Amino acid sequence: MAVDEYRDFLLAVVNAHDRSPREGLRKRFVRLYRGWFPDDMEGEGAEEAVRVLLFAYRPPQMWFFKDAPAVENPTTEFALHVALLRDKLKSIWIARDGAGTAAYRLEELKHDTREYRRGKKGGHEVWRKRTLDALEWLGEDLSRLLTCANPQCEQETRFFFRQHNNDRYCSKECSSSVQQQKRIERKATTSKPFTRSHEARMNMSESAKRRWRTGKKKAGSGGTAKSAKKRVR
Repeated sequence: MAVDEYRDFLLAVVNAHDRSPREGLRKRFVRLYRGWFPDDMEGEGAEEAVRVLLFAYRPPQMWFFKDAPAVENPTTEFALHVALLRDKLKSIWIARDGAGTAAYRLEELKHDTREYRRGKKGGHEVWRKRTLDALEWLGEDLSRLLTCANPQCEQETRFFFRQHNNDRYCSKECSSSVQQQKRIERKATTSKPFTRSHEARMNMSESAKRRWRTGKKKAGSGGTAKSAKKRVR
């Protein structure tokens, strides 16, 4: 498969395209990536087995992000597999600056993918190879993992791959939003009226009065001296 397919798959999972408010994006995710995950259980007892499986993953300690069970709330086996992969991918994305942490978590994820079994079956399925190949590719690009620097980011591209060294935002919308907020904050800071305390204003007033009296006294002394000179002449 092409590198672009691995990248698009990982971005679609980590950015929750399967839970998008846009129906078209949700359908696209299922159409493109249903074959990247295990098939749903079938046959007698499958429905009960799925209920047990979903219940087993309700405790927060089963996830890296403790709020994941409430946020994800998977109701099907497929949704659970996607949610679990997303939870682990996000843990890798946010750990990219940690010394070896991202690489370690990625190795754990690859191990879990290789060892996943349903009963005694499995090991060479197409979905497993696809996912493992995507994770192998991810291991070569860990240094490019970024999370949008906009704290208010609600884009479906929040987790992304850096294209340039100065990349910080996942989209032009996020970059513009942050810059606009900074301009508003700067304007609020620079336009804030300067107010002096009552004591400071009184001191300034007294100082002005003293200068005025001193100036008046000097002006009066100068006038008296000139009159005396005229009389002498």
